[in-house]
Parts: sequence; C-alpha cells; structure tokens
Amino acid sequence: MKVKKYLAVAGAISMLAASIPFAANAEETAVIPEYRVEEGNAIITNVETDETKYEIPPTIVDGENTYNVIGVDDFAFALCENLEVIVVPDSLTIENTGNVAFLTSSAVKNFMDKELADTASTNEIIRYIATKANYKNGEELTDEDIAEAAVKLNQKLNMVDISVASTMEGKVITLLKNVDQMNLSDDLQNSFNIWLATITYNGLTLNGSEKAPMKDYAAGREMLGMKYEVSSSLIDGDANGDGKFNVRDAAFVASNLAKGIKMEVSNATDYNGDGKINVRDAAAMARALASNK
Repeated sequence: MKVKKYLAVAGAISMLAASIPFAANAEETAVIPEYRVEEGNAIITNVETDETKYEIPPTIVDGENTYNVIGVDDFAFALCENLEVIVVPDSLTIENTGNVAFLTSSAVKNFMDKELADTASTNEIIRYIATKANYKNGEELTDEDIAEAAVKLNQKLNMVDISVASTMEGKVITLLKNVDQMNLSDDLQNSFNIWLATITYNGLTLNGSEKAPMKDYAAGREMLGMKYEVSSSLIDGDANGDGKFNVRDAAFVASNLAKGIKMEVSNATDYNGDGKINVRDAAAMARALASNK
C-alpha cells in the first residue's frame, strides 16, 4: 500500500494517531499458540509469529494433560504479518475452524490496496466503508452523509482498543477482530460480515495431508486466493507430530489410549490402516521400528 493511501486509510478507519497511543516498541512474543479447551480438545485462539511458515501442532501438552487440536478460532492468525504457509494437522475439523480463522493483516492490507486507489482521500475511504456497511440502506451518499458517517465511525472506533498492535495494518485487523465491541445494529453487523467474507487471502497456502479436512476448507476459499498443497513431508506413524517416526510415537499412542484421550484417525495415528486407533497401531509401530533396526 502506498504511503499516501496508507495514511488516508489510517485516518479514515481509525483516526489512530489522534485518539489511540501508538506502541512503537512492542515486546517480542514467543511463538506459542494460545488455546481454549472445549470438551477435552484444544481450539487455537491466537498465534504470534514473524516467520513466513507456521505449523499447527496436532496436540498440545499442558502439564499432565494432552489435548488434541481440533480447531482454530476466527482471527487466530490476525497479527501474523509475514505468514505465507500454515501447516495444518489432520486433527483440525471444518466445524471447529472459523470462517476467517486464517485471515492475516497482510491479506487485509493487500485487499485494501486493490479496493482503493493509491490517491484515495479520507472522504473516499469513508464512502467506501459506509457503502460496504450499507449505510443509508444503499441510497446515494451525499457530502452531508459522509460527514455524518465520519463522526459515527470515529465514535464506534474508539470503543475498540487497538493500541496493542504496533503497526498500522495490525491496528486495522485488530479493529476488525474486535468489531463486536462497537455495538453495531444487526443490519450493520450482517453487512460487515458479508464484506468480511469477501476479503482475499493473497495466496496464503495451507499445507497438509491428502485427507486433511482443511483441504476442503481451502477449496471453499480458492476463489478468495487461498491455496492448499499436499505435504510430501508428512510421515506415517509420526503420532506426536515432531517430524520423526520413532519409539516415542508408539509410546504416545499407547499413553493416550491408556488415558482415554481421543485421537483423530490419520496416517500418523492409524498406523495399520484399519480405520481405528487402538493398541494394534502401537504394536504395529513397535514392530516396524524393530524391523528397521
């Protein structure tokens, strides 16, 4: 995004410099996914990384508890500005993964680049936002409408604390992520959600196995620029997801079975390929490992 338009977007979307402190020196955060537990499984809620590639773990071990990662909340990758590839495990399910779970601030920035001219003025950007929100029920907006919309927009924007983000694109997507704090009417909220569903992914690639549910998830967003690539590095029997197949994987399966922890059927856990996960898989792993010595 060109500097002129970028500053105009900042002024129209958030009036950021005037109303909210700018965190210029944000502390670096370790690449540890935040999650919530739902019915004994983990849902990823937030990921922070500066890398271009991130691998979602199939399980999360927290003390004595082990949770299968079955989903990702909306905007979980919102502040990952450099992200290009997300490796997804077979354990993720479409029903537990949000509609915009993998939307990033760089994708929003690229989308706005294409939507607005480099020379767009603040009023033109406000007109764009008002039109997308179906302000005045689709009627032609006058200069008075634009002025009124600017005042209301500023009031709504100040309801959201976006100071936690250190870059302008980060502030914009933080705003989008927390739009529910603005107390929008049902009609405006519905218009916003429709607009949000049109944002393109700028070539973001999900990388996983041939039978991962996220393959279908990505296919449904192919027209929005999301890609899916079948990984050639997924290893049969790598039940603990560390990129290796060894005795720890057999122990991982046996331990989870003993604890009654449900595991998703995949090439990593269902080692004997019978469509079930039981002690026979752990035994098959052990035999295969022994024969390779």
